[in-house]
Amino acid sequence: MERHRGNKGRGAGFTLIELMVSVAVVAILAAVALPSYQSTMQRARRSDAREALLRSAQWLERVASIQGLYPEVNSYPSTLSQSPAGHYSITYRPTQDQAAYTLTAIRRGAQANDGCGDFVLDQAGQRTLSGQAAGRTVADCWQR
Repeated sequence: MERHRGNKGRGAGFTLIELMVSVAVVAILAAVALPSYQSTMQRARRSDAREALLRSAQWLERVASIQGLYPEVNSYPSTLSQSPAGHYSITYRPTQDQAAYTLTAIRRGAQANDGCGDFVLDQAGQRTLSGQAAGRTVADCWQR
């Protein structure tokens, strides 16, 4: 007579219940981690907008120091119309008398849903936001 020795014939592995619990745990972790990751990435990409605006402002100030006025829109170089990493489009708007200007970094691609909105910089160095989510301040977005 042969004795039964438990599960020796069965391979060790996961049961369906254990597998489903594991999948549920992974799904919960992903649901918590993904928004945090996306938020961190958006915050990191904001430096792209700041860099592009400051680079454009520097170019405009050099032109104004030589010519006495800020350039016309059609003289603004196309190389400055996009941020270095391509997450923002940069628009340049001089005033009618070309004594002042406004630069705007408009969100594109992965940054389109960023709650900070579009970054705005003028000739006086005034930093503002356009289209930001409720509760977002200039300091939150420009300094982080």
